[in-house]
Amino acid sequence: MKKVVFVLTSRGNYAKLKNLILLFISSKKFKVHIIIGGALVLDKYAKRIQKDLVKNFSFDEVVYFQVEGENNLTMAKSCSIAVNEFSIIFNKLKPYYVFVLADRFETIAIAIAASFLNIKLIHLEGGENSGSIDDKIRHAVSQFSDYHFPCTKQSQNKLIELGIPKERALISGSTSFDELLKLDLTDLSFFDELKIKEGVGTSIVLKKKEYVIVVQHPVTAEEQKNRDNTNETIKAISKVKVPILWIRPNMDAGSDGISKGIRTYRETIKPDNIFFAKSFSIEYFGPLLENCSCIIGNSSTGIREASFLGIPSVNIGSRQKNREQADNVINTKYNHIDILEAINIQIKKKKVKKSFLYGDGKASNRIFNFIEKLK
Repeated sequence: MKKVVFVLTSRGNYAKLKNLILLFISSKKFKVHIIIGGALVLDKYAKRIQKDLVKNFSFDEVVYFQVEGENNLTMAKSCSIAVNEFSIIFNKLKPYYVFVLADRFETIAIAIAASFLNIKLIHLEGGENSGSIDDKIRHAVSQFSDYHFPCTKQSQNKLIELGIPKERALISGSTSFDELLKLDLTDLSFFDELKIKEGVGTSIVLKKKEYVIVVQHPVTAEEQKNRDNTNETIKAISKVKVPILWIRPNMDAGSDGISKGIRTYRETIKPDNIFFAKSFSIEYFGPLLENCSCIIGNSSTGIREASFLGIPSVNIGSRQKNREQADNVINTKYNHIDILEAINIQIKKKKVKKSFLYGDGKASNRIFNFIEKLK
């Protein structure tokens, strides 16, 4: 049996790798090891997701590499610690394959550790362009990797430009769609219980197509601007009168500024239509996304999953500026007037035509079948 390692470090990792992990676990050809770390082991980012992870998987290793501070220096330090920690774990487990996903800063640490130990690296979601430091990380990880599973033809072409042989870069689509197709996306009854435990703010009531979701992450190349950018979003959101579910940003450099801006607004203005949540696993976030009238912010969810479900999206700022987009997206700069105008347009639509730009919900099977046939 070939040993396979999956590393889960964020809510996005869990959503995108869950079904793929289950396929490998069900096979007699592979022995699966799961490592968790990063945001997934920190209560302030992923307490709810930790509970869902425990229900679905057992873990071989838990890795703590995050340096407090959420700025560019602490992110660099965290990355260096991660290289050391993953090197020790990989040397102990001695896997045949390690799976890495996309472009988070710890992804390159995993890639370095695996490559220096001559472990075959499998990279999902390579070849994309978004317009930030993520591009440098993503393309560097692609160069470290042995097999590639881009989501789109354009991404495959980018990998080929980087020198990756076409036969090692299979277009798979986004693996998170596989999970969305398995879920009951119509049921929101869970939210009343979750909101008691998973956030602060007004006890809003969510009715289908009568609320919006906000997810605004830091832009690492704009660390000093994140607080001001958040304030522009807040000014726009304060004019929106429907219930609002605002989800905590990720732990990248600049997230502290975003969190402080949100907290100041919450504590001084005390808005009566906003609930501020830490995070949700895909099992809960899927239905929340499906039933909102619009998603607002700069998360790739507004580009990928929202397009697949036909959810209108307002994409703010530069974080996703070069990423392929479907027709569900309106792009704006950090100007509260422009943001509000885009929100009002998108809320009225409630639903748009679904797009299969990033896949069809069969990505995990494509990836598993490809790897299973390798000698």
